[in-house]
Amino acid sequence: MGSNQVQQLSSEEVPTGDSTFVNDVTVASDGTAYLTNSYFPVMYRYSGGDSLETWLELDSTVIDYGASFNLNGIAITPDDRYLLSVQSNTGNLYRIDVSDKSVTQVTVSGYELTAGDGIELDGNLLFVVRNMNAEVVTIEMNDDYTSGAVVQVTGGAFRFPTTIAATSDSLLVVNAQLDQQGPGGSPVLPFTISKFAR
Repeated sequence: MGSNQVQQLSSEEVPTGDSTFVNDVTVASDGTAYLTNSYFPVMYRYSGGDSLETWLELDSTVIDYGASFNLNGIAITPDDRYLLSVQSNTGNLYRIDVSDKSVTQVTVSGYELTAGDGIELDGNLLFVVRNMNAEVVTIEMNDDYTSGAVVQVTGGAFRFPTTIAATSDSLLVVNAQLDQQGPGGSPVLPFTISKFAR
């Protein structure tokens, strides 16, 4: 059996203490990675080498950071033009223009997105995991990703789901059971991944 070696690409200091939680990542077609920080109002970019940069300071945008989790899941559009990110504590969805860093709140009709966690963009369909609600919300986005309408809500046997990924015909959702962590928690073992058709 062969073995793979893991190489550390970057080691960076970010704000410490309760004010920081580097959370999710999406990768553009050229390998550039964009990351959210759920407690501190910045977005990071990694574009190679040994440096993770503070790419966008969110205090100067329409995104208002408050208590608890803020920006969480993130996805990049197929043309690498926009980033989409959901704000867990408000349920707001945002579009960030990669070229000029302008931020637009996306209008979503038909459902709440509070507790939004991991997201997956497949063409014009955006899938948003709502962790505490144990469901996945499917949103049909318009061509420029400024608005969308909820077309389906999938619930069932999820256990505090967090992140999501798409295969050619299915969606995979991690049942993280974060509500069962710590003293007194009682997670159902083994931990599982749910699969359902999209």
